Amino acid sequence: MSAGSSIRGLLVALGIAALGLPLAIVGLFGVVSQIDLYNTSIARVREAQLSAAQLQRLQSDEEDGVRGFAATGDPVYLNIYRAAARAFPQEARTIADRLSFGGDDRRATQPLNDAIALNARWRQEVAAPALAKTRERLNTHGASAYIVRIRNDIGEIGAVLVGDYRRQIIGRAGAIKEATWIAVGSLFVVALQIVVYGFVASRLRGELARERRVVAVLQTAFSSEIVNDERLDVAATYVSATRGAKVGGDVYDIFPLDANRTLVVIADVSGKGVEAAVDSTFVKYGLRAFASEHADIATIISRFSGLYERAHKLPEAFVVVFAGILDHRSRELSYVNAGHEAAYVRRPQQIEQLAPTGPIVGVGVVADSRFVAARTWISSDDVLFLSTDGLTEARDPAGNFLGGAGVEEWLRDSDASTAQSVVDFMARRLKRYTRDRSTDDLAIMAVRLKISRTP
Repeated sequence: MSAGSSIRGLLVALGIAALGLPLAIVGLFGVVSQIDLYNTSIARVREAQLSAAQLQRLQSDEEDGVRGFAATGDPVYLNIYRAAARAFPQEARTIADRLSFGGDDRRATQPLNDAIALNARWRQEVAAPALAKTRERLNTHGASAYIVRIRNDIGEIGAVLVGDYRRQIIGRAGAIKEATWIAVGSLFVVALQIVVYGFVASRLRGELARERRVVAVLQTAFSSEIVNDERLDVAATYVSATRGAKVGGDVYDIFPLDANRTLVVIADVSGKGVEAAVDSTFVKYGLRAFASEHADIATIISRFSGLYERAHKLPEAFVVVFAGILDHRSRELSYVNAGHEAAYVRRPQQIEQLAPTGPIVGVGVVADSRFVAARTWISSDDVLFLSTDGLTEARDPAGNFLGGAGVEEWLRDSDASTAQSVVDFMARRLKRYTRDRSTDDLAIMAVRLKISRTP
């Protein structure tokens, strides 16, 4: 075969590949759209499952409220019943709305309607007489019959949704497999084109180098760096649970506020990896900003809590944080411990745990929560030791947790002559304890005063 024929054959093959590549890409986009539809359907089914569970809880609350009021006459139970009774039809409408997009979950519509009707009859025939005290005793037999039927209807709704969820998962898996084959074929076509257009490889290498530089800059930006404070001896270390990354959801910070005060922070953000690192940076600079405006640490945490809840719409997002302001004149540490366990002062004769003073920031924090500040004093012989829960929740090969008692024992054994000696000792002990198999992000920080106490 002549060289010309080989070239012509290659060009024909590349021409066919060039025509086939757009078709493959169009097909890939179609499959990706189908996957997105499956994901949307799965999300809707999951939402409906959560609402069904909520509906079951509301019915239980109604029942408990009626039983409690009928037995004791306490109006607290009456309030429980009324709140659940108001929420029940709203949650039922939510389920109906989520079922309206179609699919096999339409079979859940009838039991949903039955549950709504039974709930209304239960209120009229059981709850209303009991709450009005027209009966000497609650009709427990009639109440139980209604409750069982309502629970069966809700259980039937759940079973339908589980079946629909499984079908959606199977459908999505098939679409992903199809997308994978299309992607493999597309990559093969691209590989053929690279033979002719070699310069694309060099451009890709350049883009890769730029991406690496961007990642390096982001890791530097997200990492915890302590601002130098010459009045303090500070040491810290950080271990990320995400392999290949130097960032995660734990953050520590030392930030001089003025000539007399220093902000001390350690926090644990929900999640792991780069996403949690972005959140931890928000925590770090948010606290710095509020600390620059307010002198009271409780006010600082309260303001930050409000900002965090407005900025994060996901209900599962939360922050466990210890934040304190160290006054170098009085050696007083004013702090708020928002659900943080591993906070200690290692004194020459004892280990003092700085117990939580308030709720965590995020999940479970009600609108009228107040963060309370506590105070302690740090002498030149003391070490303030802070860590995230990666230390207390560390496990040995047998699965035993280290716990707070283990941390205190290690602190007593540590060399407290410098902050670095404490951090190094704790890090070595942890490595031996876990056999170097930590599975959680971990931040450790130790702080000492450099200036001796004035007699």
